[in-house]
Amino acid sequence: MEANEYIEIKIWEYIDNSCTQAEREQTELLLATNTEWKRKYDEISAFNLHIATNLETEQPSLRFSKNVMEEVATTQIATATNKYIKLGVIKGIAAFFIIMISSLFIYSISTTNWNSIHSSISIKNIAEKINLSQFKKPAFSSGGIINIVIGFNVVLALIILDKVLRKNVRAEQEQ
Repeated sequence: MEANEYIEIKIWEYIDNSCTQAEREQTELLLATNTEWKRKYDEISAFNLHIATNLETEQPSLRFSKNVMEEVATTQIATATNKYIKLGVIKGIAAFFIIMISSLFIYSISTTNWNSIHSSISIKNIAEKINLSQFKKPAFSSGGIINIVIGFNVVLALIILDKVLRKNVRAEQEQ
C-alpha cells in the first residue's frame, strides 16, 4: 500500500511539475522501464485530463462583491490610539520615574563626604581605606527591612492608583 502511495505522489509531482530536475529524470526513467509506474501514470493523467476538461469553476453570485462591501461597511473601524492611550497616564508614569531617579541622585550627592576626596585617587588607595568590619551589622539596623517596607508600600500605592484610573476610565466609557 505504501509503495502505491509513493508512486502516486511521485507521478502527481511529475504531472504538476513540482519536482526537481533529478526527480523528474528518475520518474521518466521509471515510466519508461516499469509497467506499474506506466499504468499508474496513464490512470492519473486520464483523471487529470478529465478534471481539467469537465470541471467548471464556480462563479459567485452577481451580488457577491456588493454583499461583501456592505458587510465591511457595517463593521466598526478601530479607534485611534490617542483615544484609548491617555497622555496623562504616560506623563504620570514618566514623572514618577523622573522624581525617583532625581531624588536618588540628590540623596547620593547630599550624603557624600566631599572632604574625604583626595586629589590622587587610585584603586589601591581606595582598597586600603575600606574597612569591612563596618559592614557587619545586624539585618534590622542596616536598613534592609526598611527598604522592603518602602518597596511594598510603593507597590501597593501603584495598585491603588491603577484601580482608581481604571474606575475613571470605566466612568468615562459609560457616559
